[in-house]
Amino acid sequence: MVMGRLCEMHDLVRDTAVLIASRTQQVLTSSDGVELKEWPKEDRLKSCTRIYLPYCNIQELPERLDSPELEFLMLGTTDESLKIPDLFFEGTRKLKALHLKYIHFKSLPRSLGSLTNLRALCFFSCTLDDMSIIGELKQLRILSFQGLSQLEELHMGSFNKWDEEVLSGERNASIAELECLSQLTALEINAKMFPKTCPAKI
Repeated sequence: MVMGRLCEMHDLVRDTAVLIASRTQQVLTSSDGVELKEWPKEDRLKSCTRIYLPYCNIQELPERLDSPELEFLMLGTTDESLKIPDLFFEGTRKLKALHLKYIHFKSLPRSLGSLTNLRALCFFSCTLDDMSIIGELKQLRILSFQGLSQLEELHMGSFNKWDEEVLSGERNASIAELECLSQLTALEINAKMFPKTCPAKI
């Protein structure tokens, strides 16, 4: 941002910045739009604090990601057969933000429950069946699901601050956000203060 206005970064400048960041071994990222066909070597991952790999075209991940300093991880795939091993997150106990894209889960990895510092968990166009392990993430503040157009059941439990504005100026969850779930057939909400207005489509 320059003088209050947004500006675009030239591809060459961006690629140079990525190269410099990668050389510090604190940030690991792939070039924008370029598929990753081979998982990075373990010694490159150990000191990383941020890993950004949105286009993994590989069939198998290592059993365990050994990145003890890692705080941010984005992992996406172009291969529908990609599976995340159960113990994959065991070596990432400092992880604070996790963003997963286009990954198909029958159940989430067991090691996800060990991420006691996780604050943000985002799923983009993922297939999810059993999500119960998310309940173990006691420090979680942001849980985002995008692209779940086929969602049929949603059990939200208790929440008493629908549409309420918080101190930061942001807003809490809104019932109106459910309008895009055209396949939703079961909705369970136990809310002490249900919003005054409810969208007609719900």
